[in-house]
Amino acid sequence: MGRSLFVAALLASSLACGRALAQAPNAVDASLAPADCPATTAESAAERRRAAARLFQEGEQASRALRVAPAAHAFACSFLIVATAQAAYNAGVAYEGADEAERARYWFRRYLELAPDAEDRADVNTRISTLDARVAEREARTQAERERMARLEEARLAEARAQAEAAAQQRAEERGEERSGLGTLGFVGVIGGGVGVASVVAGLVLYTVAGGVHDDFVAGGRTDLSLVSRGETLDLAASSLWIAGGAVVLAGAALTLFDLLGSRGERAPGDARFAPYAAPRIAGGELGLAGTF
Repeated sequence: MGRSLFVAALLASSLACGRALAQAPNAVDASLAPADCPATTAESAAERRRAAARLFQEGEQASRALRVAPAAHAFACSFLIVATAQAAYNAGVAYEGADEAERARYWFRRYLELAPDAEDRADVNTRISTLDARVAEREARTQAERERMARLEEARLAEARAQAEAAAQQRAEERGEERSGLGTLGFVGVIGGGVGVASVVAGLVLYTVAGGVHDDFVAGGRTDLSLVSRGETLDLAASSLWIAGGAVVLAGAALTLFDLLGSRGERAPGDARFAPYAAPRIAGGELGLAGTF
C-alpha cells in the first residue's frame, strides 16, 4: 500500500510541477547510461509515465531486497523514459551502494540539476565530494597499477633481450666466432708466407752472387766463358726463387686473410665437411691449388 501511494505521489508530483520535471531533458552520458533498458513503444506522455513508473517500482523492490545493482539499473532506465529528480536520486543512492562511485556522483549531479532547490542539496553535495575523492583514489590506484605493470613488462623484455643476447653469444662462441689467434688455415698461411719470404731473400742472394760473377768476367777481360754460363744459371735461379717466393707469399697472405676474416665461423663445431684444406692440383698441364676455405 505504501509503495502504491509513493508511486502515485511521484506521478502526481510530476504532473503538478508542470513541464519542469515531466519534460526535463533525459539525455544521459553514454558511458554512464545503462545499455540494456527494456524497450518501450509508448508514444503518449501518459504511457511513458506509466512505463517509467513500472521501472521505478522494480527499482524500489530491488532496493528493499538489497539488490543494489538491479535497483540502480531500474531507476536509471526509468529516468531515460521520464526524467524525474526522484529517479536520478534513487539511481545515485543505488550506484553508491554498488560501489560505482563514478556513476553515483553522475546521478546525484543530475538530481541537483532537476531539483536545484532541494532541501538535501547540502547533503547531496557532501556525498558528491566523497564520491569525487573515491573516484580520484581509484584512478590513482589504477594509474599506479598500470605503471607497475609497465615496469614489469619492461623488466621482462629486458630480461628476454639479455637472455637472447647471451644465447647468441654462446652460439657464437660455439661456432668459433669469438676465438682469438689464428686457426689451422692461418698458421699454414703464415708458414707459407715465411717460406716465400725466405725464397725471395735466397733469390736476392743468388742475384748478388751472379753480379759478382759478372764482375769477375769483366775483370778477366771477358775471356772466361764459363763465368758467363755460371752467371746465367745464377740469374735464372734467382728469378725462379723470386717468382716462386712471391707466389708463396701471396698464397700465404690469402690463407691468413681467410682465417682472420672468420671463414671458419659459419661451420658447425665438429663438422668435418667444412674443415679447411688445401692441395695442389694438376689439370691441363697447369699447376693449381684446390681446397675449401
